[in-house]
Amino acid sequence: MRVESSSDHPDVLATAFENPDGRFTVVLINKGNAPVSLKLEGDDLPPVFECYRTSRYENFVNTKTDVEEDGLFLLPPSSVTTLVTSNIFMGAVSNITVAENSGQTNIEIGRITNAQGTTEGLTLSYNYTNEELFSQINLSEISENGTATIDFIPTADFVGFSEVTLTLTDENGNSKIVEFFINVVAVPVSANPDLVEGSVKIYPNPAKAYVMVEIGNKNYNRITLSDLNGRNLINTRILKSATSPPMARFGPVWRRIHANIFLLWMKFQL
Repeated sequence: MRVESSSDHPDVLATAFENPDGRFTVVLINKGNAPVSLKLEGDDLPPVFECYRTSRYENFVNTKTDVEEDGLFLLPPSSVTTLVTSNIFMGAVSNITVAENSGQTNIEIGRITNAQGTTEGLTLSYNYTNEELFSQINLSEISENGTATIDFIPTADFVGFSEVTLTLTDENGNSKIVEFFINVVAVPVSANPDLVEGSVKIYPNPAKAYVMVEIGNKNYNRITLSDLNGRNLINTRILKSATSPPMARFGPVWRRIHANIFLLWMKFQL
């Protein structure tokens, strides 16, 4: 059944439907040549929509980005975006980087819910690659407030990365998958951990044509971009200036790289 909907932007056309099972579908068309930032507003909106998009470069692609009620999201130019009520939802988890031989790390998984806003009937499971990276890794049960926790301890004197896949399912067989990486990295003996952690800024993120890396610690002199197979894609010097932080820029060669997850390695000058 079609329900009332409208847009206050001249380039955006909006149509909304309520299905017999109570789920909503919203179709948004950006007919303009510029992206449009949009915000959903209305009565009794579901907490989360799944997002599918068709544009100049996409053909009804699940964007893997959930749109939350009252949340801002972007409509690309000349695109059709379809929002469908999520049966179940789980918040994204950021990639985690820890130093080798570090202690236990806890990762919180939030916003776990079904379409009714509860956790009833939901089950959370996980799997991960590179099992030898961990001496211990555990997943908790889902709490009543819609959170769960993964805790892990890296294997002593071991570095590498692991891809973790979380799968949330309900009693009807609906599922939601969230993926993230745990990176265990070596810290140079002479490096002060306070200078390593939080001292690197990478932008823009996500990147398309170029990426800038700003390093707060002036002792780094070279940076390497690798794919997850360990193949070096770019190796460049870090530019230093007395008036600005050390910088590295990955430019046009970026366009020849056909991957979307990378590892950045920084060489520390002793």
